[in-house]
Amino acid sequence: MPATDYAEPDTQTCEIEKPARGSKPAAEVKIPEALLAKFVGPVTDLYKIDQIKVSYTKYRVNVWTKRNEKNVVVPRFDIANSYYVDYSNATKVIKDETDRRVIALDGGFDASETNCCSR
Repeated sequence: MPATDYAEPDTQTCEIEKPARGSKPAAEVKIPEALLAKFVGPVTDLYKIDQIKVSYTKYRVNVWTKRNEKNVVVPRFDIANSYYVDYSNATKVIKDETDRRVIALDGGFDASETNCCSR
């Protein structure tokens, strides 16, 4: 058999650690509704605000609208705005990665941490 330049594959198996019986997974962090409403601001025909966790502190926030149009049986649903945000549960602050705004639950717009102005 000719000599090879690669190592033989490892034949060891790994075991998956299972959670203890009766243990619950950690509660998923969600952005508070009041902070989301403050972040998004007033929206005409607002239907709902969705938040989708993308990574550890990053979220996709979609602002849905609902319109009833004349001579149409089914209402029209649209995503009016979509934001990519970083949320800190410890400080209750949303940082908009889309246009670099910072919104805090206890305060308003914080221009000191951004290069833009609020909407």
